[in-house]
Amino acid sequence: MNYNYDKALDDIAFYKHHPEYKPFIGDQFDEYRILQVGESHYIGQKASDANDEFSIQYFDKWWNDPCDKLREWPDKNPKEGKWGGWYYTRGVVENFIANRSTGGYNIFANLIRSFDVVYRDGQVYMDDEARQRYHYFAFMNFFQMPSLYNGMNFGKSLWKSAQKLGDEQLARDTWEKAAEISANTLHDVIDILDPKVVIITSVSAYDVYHSKYGGDPRVIKATHPCCAWWNRKHGSDHKSGRERLENKLREFMEK
Repeated sequence: MNYNYDKALDDIAFYKHHPEYKPFIGDQFDEYRILQVGESHYIGQKASDANDEFSIQYFDKWWNDPCDKLREWPDKNPKEGKWGGWYYTRGVVENFIANRSTGGYNIFANLIRSFDVVYRDGQVYMDDEARQRYHYFAFMNFFQMPSLYNGMNFGKSLWKSAQKLGDEQLARDTWEKAAEISANTLHDVIDILDPKVVIITSVSAYDVYHSKYGGDPRVIKATHPCCAWWNRKHGSDHKSGRERLENKLREFMEK
């Protein structure tokens, strides 16, 4: 981990309450200066449950409180520990690098593969050595609040929880608050890290950020590395999401 930026990151308003959301910054980030941005973390609730342990109402205080009850909530699977570990950004990436992750984490692995193709001219198997190359990246999720359900996208989770309570206005209000704070936080992180390229692998996250801070040529929208379109050719250029990203990376490499 590269901690050289932490003093400046600690001054970002949101991180004063939720330092667990600070971006992972690899030891070798400064060599290529690539920031990857995902959509959101999530917690261990199931959308199919009639009632939520933590409904959307609980998150009214999320922006000004550490929310220790949520962070310390024990996971039903003892291997997963507590729910706070689900949205500890640096811990999630470090688990991937050390091969301690319980999931595939292709959101990281496929970026490494594209990095190798562009910067190292070769394909890569995801072995322990290859995982270490994520230290060339920095990573954060865009929405500075977890999705309320395991594996569900952020916006949809807000609507689902609000519908259970019969108050869809809660979803609209929470979305607007999350979008505003998340866009501001990413903008501050970009200002501090000064990346050469920012790869946002979420359409909704890119759209929110671009609507407020559009015009930065370093910020690009990419196909999510875990979706089918990452490898499937589509569109008028008949290229896969991976190919489009690799072409963009080559453009930045040549600058």
